[in-house]
Amino acid sequence: MGGKTSFHSGFLTTPFAQYQGDKSPELSKDDLDWLIGKLYHFVMNTPKASDLLQSNFSYWLTYALQSAVSLYDEGAVQQICSLFYQLNSAENPDILISIFAQSLGGKFAGQTVAYAWMDSLFSATYDPRNTSAVVAIHYIFSQLLEQKGDALSNVVTKNMEEGSEKGKNAILVLTRALANATTPTTQSTAELLAKLLMGFVKKSPAILGTSLTQEIRHGSFQGKSGVYVLAGAINNAVDNNAKLIQLISDILIDLNKICSQDLIDALCKIHDQGPYKGKHVLHIILISLVSAAYSRRSSEAVKTLTHLVHHLWKKDTSEKVNLALMDTIHDGEHVNLNGIMMLVRAMVAAIDHQIPIAQISDFLVDLIQTGPKGLGDAFMHCAPESTIGDYTHSPLVLLISALQNTQDVVSKTNVHDVIIKLAGSKSAIEMLFSLSGDEKLFFIGELKKVHSLTDKQVTWLTETDSKTLKASSASLDSRFFLGKNSRCKGPHFFATFPPIPKADEQKNSYSKEDSYQRHDDREVSFGCCSL
Repeated sequence: MGGKTSFHSGFLTTPFAQYQGDKSPELSKDDLDWLIGKLYHFVMNTPKASDLLQSNFSYWLTYALQSAVSLYDEGAVQQICSLFYQLNSAENPDILISIFAQSLGGKFAGQTVAYAWMDSLFSATYDPRNTSAVVAIHYIFSQLLEQKGDALSNVVTKNMEEGSEKGKNAILVLTRALANATTPTTQSTAELLAKLLMGFVKKSPAILGTSLTQEIRHGSFQGKSGVYVLAGAINNAVDNNAKLIQLISDILIDLNKICSQDLIDALCKIHDQGPYKGKHVLHIILISLVSAAYSRRSSEAVKTLTHLVHHLWKKDTSEKVNLALMDTIHDGEHVNLNGIMMLVRAMVAAIDHQIPIAQISDFLVDLIQTGPKGLGDAFMHCAPESTIGDYTHSPLVLLISALQNTQDVVSKTNVHDVIIKLAGSKSAIEMLFSLSGDEKLFFIGELKKVHSLTDKQVTWLTETDSKTLKASSASLDSRFFLGKNSRCKGPHFFATFPPIPKADEQKNSYSKEDSYQRHDDREVSFGCCSL
């Protein structure tokens, strides 16, 4: 079909609602070339910016761009971008922003020009044949961002209010384009788009902070956020693009400085549908960390992701990250797992693949040191039904096994640091209850070192099975930890207590925990063995 017959006369000037021609004609390359020529001619003959804005120029320029991407016509994309950018002048310094802010009809009903252009960039990431198209569209956005800053950021973060794209904005489309370009053949494209997103964050931190962390209210992404999409990009790139993972991690760290609580809320929200059903964004990052730990070539990704999670944990004052790491997943592919299991599995996998684990062990040590709620349960939890062998054992058992089996001195020291910290925690007695056999004997040995246990205490712990030990110690609760440990200057594992009262005496005898503190050097019985 020839270009002239694809469009009715006055297609650029007739009010769009009154235009009777096809508003989304299928264009051949010849049709597209004809349309681009008409657009150039129209610009040359329309000197007033107001006339250009009131015409259908924005619609047909955007339609030409989308058609050029569909036809893999990189030359046409470059011509269209060049025409658009040439509109910028000293006489009309804001015309490009004004065009980008315009709402469109027809095929793009409900979208702004900026949204539709970003959507064309997204479409271009599907095929390497459109790489130069990505570069050309990227150039437009990056140059406008540099020149206009917040003015452009306000346009690209505006949520669409109607149509099929309702609730989304151009920045979300950019994050999706980034996530889509994480194949081995499009690494440079993904990095280019990540740098553009980072540019937006640096230039307009408050605007982008809100946009990337807010929940999407409509459509297929309902309940999700830009941060969710970025985590998906990390997961996609973990095997082949450590540089991209670093760029996205830097973006998330910047967001944490800008809008910490909003980011934490987005990171810890559990999603009830989609590929990551039952998980929150931190889980997605931890799954990526586990994947990276299984490949020696991904050692930089292991380092980057561990630093990211450690940083987010350190800066969180709401305890949400602690809870997110400890809580069990209740739905989806990773049901019955928790974040601690993932961290320890990543550590064990990294040891097996000769990847340094100091950063993971440092994070775990810091985490244990704070004594968060649920620490013991998280380290004792296992998933017997899991098809992944490591998850059928508790993180504590995996740590003990790793320490006993690894030959690398540095890794052995790192793992031992974590176990020692667990042995010195308030959850140590709970963890001992969960062990049997060689693992129990080993952990008793660690308890002896940390808490200076007597031989008599060690013998009793060794000879008493975990079920009996748990039943005998149940009434003591946290009173095990009221004494002081001179070595660790923390809670002592075996504080000294009066004899455990009989069942009918317990309610009255142990009504206040503080009344049972004793000096460490007093020799009394704590019910199960003499101290």
